[in-house]
Amino acid sequence: MEQQNRNNSLKRNPIYTPKIKTLIAWIALTLNSCHLSANQTSFNKDIFSQRIEKTIDNTSTTENKEAIANTPRKTKTKTIASIEGTPLGMSWVRKNFRNMVGGCQYEDIINRSQKYRIDKKNKRNFIDNYNALEFPLIFEELKQHFSSKLKRERHKDDYKHMHNKIKTYEKETGKSIEDAILIKRCTNGKTALAYYEGGEIQLATYISIGTSENKTISNRVYKAKIDKKYRRSSKYNNAPMPYSIHITWGYFIHQGMSDGTDRSHWCIRVPGFYQEVLYEKVQTAIKNEKKDIVVILDSLYPENTNNTR
Repeated sequence: MEQQNRNNSLKRNPIYTPKIKTLIAWIALTLNSCHLSANQTSFNKDIFSQRIEKTIDNTSTTENKEAIANTPRKTKTKTIASIEGTPLGMSWVRKNFRNMVGGCQYEDIINRSQKYRIDKKNKRNFIDNYNALEFPLIFEELKQHFSSKLKRERHKDDYKHMHNKIKTYEKETGKSIEDAILIKRCTNGKTALAYYEGGEIQLATYISIGTSENKTISNRVYKAKIDKKYRRSSKYNNAPMPYSIHITWGYFIHQGMSDGTDRSHWCIRVPGFYQEVLYEKVQTAIKNEKKDIVVILDSLYPENTNNTR
């Protein structure tokens, strides 16, 4: 009789059956996953630390993606006709949109536009020198390869062999690097350039560097110097080098045919419209704002991280 009264009492209690059983099951599962025993009353440290590290990694990756995604989309509109009378209008410079926005970026920029489309079947495009083309200052694909913040970008594992050189430069100059031109080889094998101003990314584009026979200097940190707008090469048949920025010795950043591959003679080639914007920004920072612009050249040739050419 007493047992029956107890059972009836428990059945009348709506909390017991669903919630108490769930609570007991949750406690058992927690104790099992935490590896608790009679002689062990704390978490298994290895598993706990792995979970924490994984959480931190996922959080930082998410934050980075959100930060780049939330970066205002800055664009510029240009026409081919507008380059006449400018350094980009120098003789021997190919005056077409493919050359001005980059061989490997051209189709993507056109296809993202609502006004123009590439007709791959007929190998035609619906844009000519009389049309105005809007292009992004930060090429869309490169948002996957560059961080929106210079501080976050330079502390990636990709630059671990550059950390000491960057710190040494900062120690020698007594200044923290906030404005920089960063040049690296991306995980897709192409080389790219990003310009950071005040620690924030302002411009990013694929570029072309020296071939294996004429390697661009790498694994170095230099102070950029504004050079001539209308420079021509004294070594390679008077070839045009519009909007030149001097790195060191015979190494320059200038406009040139570029598609992410290695195709130049030592120098760094940048698509025309991007180089024009970069030159103007660097010139303003150096001459008007009295800033130091640093060029950080990462390991551009993986097979030889100690390249000093």
